[in-house]
Amino acid sequence: MGYEVLNDFAATLYFIYNLKMNLSLKSITIVAIVFAAFLARGKVFNLFLSREIPAALTQQGSCLGKKMCTVVYLAPWCPACNRLVPDLRMLGSLSFNQPDSGVLIIVGQGKTSDENEDKKIELGEAAITDNDGQLAKDLGIQHFPTFLVINQARKVIHEDQDALAYMDETFGFSVQ
Repeated sequence: MGYEVLNDFAATLYFIYNLKMNLSLKSITIVAIVFAAFLARGKVFNLFLSREIPAALTQQGSCLGKKMCTVVYLAPWCPACNRLVPDLRMLGSLSFNQPDSGVLIIVGQGKTSDENEDKKIELGEAAITDNDGQLAKDLGIQHFPTFLVINQARKVIHEDQDALAYMDETFGFSVQ
């Protein structure tokens, strides 16, 4: 995702420069350097792409009424996702006992809704399905599995590696 963001940003800078919007090349260069520094630290997602998540999503499963919700989006055909199923099933059931943090596992992008439903049943009560792909679109899912942490304001605050670190701190969950 980082390269797509960088390409979009570079195209925007070029467009602004060509419009002669009273921005000097030096100003544009400084903005580009700051952007690249944040990109290198993995902070671009939070700075530029933070988006609001539909309220209904954080009101499901063990996320209901919690300050933070860890969302795991997976596809039933994904080998890496399937290796996580036993751990995610256990994590999902443990999350109902957590006072401040919940877990929501979303199964989508299967060839059929039955394939999604079968994986959801295998994952347990913390799982839901995304048969029409709308949740994947709302969450900006581009790879599987995707890990997100969402706060009470329904903003994504951690993605992937940062989300995994949060899961490890909160639930003692680590991916090998």
